[in-house]
Amino acid sequence: MLTTNIVDISMTDGQQPKQEIGIKIPIHHKLSEDDAVVILATSIDAPCSVDDWEVMEAEMDESGKSATFRIRHFSIYAGSSKEKVKKDLPGVVDALDRSINRQRKIEFIFLTKWVDADAQLLVIEGIAARKSDSRIKYWARQGYNEKSLKRSKESRVKNGQRFMFTLFGNLVEVSREESFALTYQNNRDNFQIINICLDDPKKTFTGEVHISFENEVELTIPLKKSGLFSCCSDQRVKKVTNIEYESLQTISYEVIKIKAAFCLPYAMATSLTAVVKMSQVTLGSLFLGPIDVTKLQVPV
Repeated sequence: MLTTNIVDISMTDGQQPKQEIGIKIPIHHKLSEDDAVVILATSIDAPCSVDDWEVMEAEMDESGKSATFRIRHFSIYAGSSKEKVKKDLPGVVDALDRSINRQRKIEFIFLTKWVDADAQLLVIEGIAARKSDSRIKYWARQGYNEKSLKRSKESRVKNGQRFMFTLFGNLVEVSREESFALTYQNNRDNFQIINICLDDPKKTFTGEVHISFENEVELTIPLKKSGLFSCCSDQRVKKVTNIEYESLQTISYEVIKIKAAFCLPYAMATSLTAVVKMSQVTLGSLFLGPIDVTKLQVPV
């Protein structure tokens, strides 16, 4: 969305320039030949809407690596594509707001894989949506099943934001620990790998992860009055910061069971032909017919 860094120009004593001055800032993202750069400016310390920003014209140098514009007062400035501002000004302002507050828009991805017959792994990673596809491919190379992929909705987070993941359902952490913390840090991989198993083998391989985030809440506690003139004195209060967790989303996920493939070791076997010689005895029948005694010659 932004083509330059955000520049906050101000004087410590709050003075403003007496005449128009020129400002030159570098362009970090190359624009197309038919596009141009414009400057968004605001004099509000904490801008929060489109109406808080003014769009100004700027000139790019021949190399397209810097933009020059003129100002009459010190404010907050940033460059963006003229085409993007024309098509999606709220989106550009949202990017400005996140940059000013050092926030990023991320989503959480969930993937599972089998380790052995009794154990599985669940990985949870917080990542910018534009980078999630490459991280999904990375986890797939580590053996995680892309078909098990689940995504959370996008949310804006600040650097150092602490999240809590609580497991529910039939898939539980092997030591029965219920919650796991993750502190999001810019410019690093932010993931948590959890060893999970079936709580009840008779039920399905499904579970839920409830995502919540840490939020600091300032509380004002009235102090008890004491002393002789306490009835006439102003109420004294004490301000304390309390840590609370706000619900973000609940994600249902599953472990996809892969059919086991058993491979026998390869072996070369020499063909052995066994020749069995059998002696076969055929029993015949000897038939003797009637004897004619008249034809018998008896020697004298």
